[in-house]
Amino acid sequence: MSPEQLNKLREISELFEQGKASVEQVKQLNDILSRINRHQHGSDIRDKAKVD
Repeated sequence: MSPEQLNKLREISELFEQGKASVEQVKQLNDILSRINRHQHGSDIRDKAKVD
C-alpha cells in the first residue's frame, strides 16, 4: 500500500469505529479492504504454488 492509501485507511477506519463514517466513506473502506484481501489471496496462491 502506498503511504497515501494507508493514511486514508487509517482515517476512514477511525471514523467508522466512532460511528461517524458516511455511506461514501464506508464504501471507500470496503474498497480498500477488498483490494488488500485480493492482494493477500494472490500472495497465498503464489506461496502454495512454490511449495507444491
